[in-house]
Amino acid sequence: MIFNLRLQKVLDILLCVDKVVTGEYLCNTLGVSSRTIRSDIKELNYILKDKGATIVSEKSRGYRLEIFGGKRLMIF
Repeated sequence: MIFNLRLQKVLDILLCVDKVVTGEYLCNTLGVSSRTIRSDIKELNYILKDKGATIVSEKSRGYRLEIFGGKRLMIF
């Protein structure tokens, strides 16, 4: 379960696109620092680990959501 609204927004952004999202885009969209985004990604990966998904960091490119085995991501 995600209680933090900002975490939910990060996840929503990654769910809505089918490509790599830059850290700069996330920072500008959410009005936070790159350090905050990195912390949020780390926390989201902890939440997602048992739900069949992960956020992959691609060096010098950004972040993308990877859902394993065609599962539907269920987070309440």
